[in-house]
Amino acid sequence: MYKSISPMGMEHGFVIHTISKKIYSFEGFCYWMYHHVEGFTDIIENRSFISWLKMDLGMTDLVIEIEKLYDNDCNTLEIMVGILKLCSYTKALDHHDFSKRLMDYLDRPKHLQYKQKADSFFKMGHYKNALKWYKTAQSIHFDPIIENNIAIIYMIFEEFEMAIKSIDKALHSNQHISIYLNKVKFHIMLDQNHEGLKVLDEIVKSFEHPKIWYYYGRIYEKLNHYMEALSAYERFYELTHCSDILIDMSRIDLELGDYDRVSWRIKEQCSDAVIKLYLKAQQEKKSENGSEYIMLMDEVIKLSDYKRDYVLELADYYKECRQIIKAIGLINTIHENERYHEEVLYVQGTIIKQAGNNEGFENQIDEIINQWKKEVRCNTID
Repeated sequence: MYKSISPMGMEHGFVIHTISKKIYSFEGFCYWMYHHVEGFTDIIENRSFISWLKMDLGMTDLVIEIEKLYDNDCNTLEIMVGILKLCSYTKALDHHDFSKRLMDYLDRPKHLQYKQKADSFFKMGHYKNALKWYKTAQSIHFDPIIENNIAIIYMIFEEFEMAIKSIDKALHSNQHISIYLNKVKFHIMLDQNHEGLKVLDEIVKSFEHPKIWYYYGRIYEKLNHYMEALSAYERFYELTHCSDILIDMSRIDLELGDYDRVSWRIKEQCSDAVIKLYLKAQQEKKSENGSEYIMLMDEVIKLSDYKRDYVLELADYYKECRQIIKAIGLINTIHENERYHEEVLYVQGTIIKQAGNNEGFENQIDEIINQWKKEVRCNTID
C-alpha cells in the first residue's frame, strides 16, 4: 500500500475544480474520488494527476503502478478501481458500490454527463465553467431546460441581450413554467415591470405556481402598489406556508405604518425563531430605535449561524452610522466558504470606500481589490 504525507511547505496542492477542493496527499485524492466519481473521470482520462504524484509528492513507485493500468488498456472504471486498491484508506471500502455509481454515471448520455458537470460548477458559483459545459451539452443534444440555465448565467453576467435570446429559444421548444418565471425575473432585473406583469398575466391562466404570486408581489412592490403586492405575497404564503415570505409581507406592513399587523404576524403566523427576531428588529429599525435594532440583529445573526444576508444587512447599517470598524469586524464573521462571495466583496468595498483614507485601511483595500479581480477573472465571459 502507498501512503503519502504532504511535503513541508507545499502551498498549492492538486486542484479538483469540479468539487472545488485542493488535495495534498494520495489518500486525499482517493477519498474524494471514491465519494465524487463524476468529478474525477476527466482527470483519470487525461492523466493530469500523474505529474503531481511524481513531482510534488515524489511517489515514483506509485506512478509506475498506475501507469501499468493505462499500459494494459484498462477502461476508466478498471483504472479508477485499480487506483483505489493501491491506497491504504480506500482499499477496504466497498468497490462494488463505487463501481455501480461510476457505471450509472458513465452509462448516461454524454450530454447529461456534461449537464451534471455544469450543474456542479453552477452550485459552486463557477459560472464561467458552468456555461462552458452547458454549451458543450447543447452542442450534442438541445435541451430547453439547459438553455434556460444558460440564460440564467448570462443574466448573472449582465449579458441581457444574450439572456433573452436563450430564454425565447428555450420557450420556443418548451413552455415550461420555470422558463416563463425566468423571463419574469429577467424583466424585473431590467426594471421592465409592465413587461413582467404581461408575462405573469399570461401564465397565471395556465399554471398555479407559488412563484407566480411571489413575482407579482415583487413587481407591485417596485411600482409602490403596496396593497396589490401584499395580496400577492399573502397568496404565496397560502400556497407554501413558507416563513421567509413573512419578511416581505412585514416590510410592506411597516411601509404602510401597520406595526400592529407585524406584531400579529410574529405572534400568529411565524414559527421560525430567527425570523421572529428579525421581524422584531425591523420594527425597531423602522421606529428608529437603533440600539434595540442592533441588539436584536446580533441575536438573529448568532441564531442563524452567521447567515450571510443578515450579516451584510447589519454591516451596512453600521456603515450608514459610520461605525466602520464594527462593520468590517462583523463581515469577518461570515463563514470562510462565503468570504469571497461577490456580494460580500461588494459590501466590503463600499464600507472601505466610506472609511476614506483612514490609516490602517489601505491594506484591506488592496486585499479586497485583488480578491475582486480574482473572482472576476474566474467568472467573466471571454
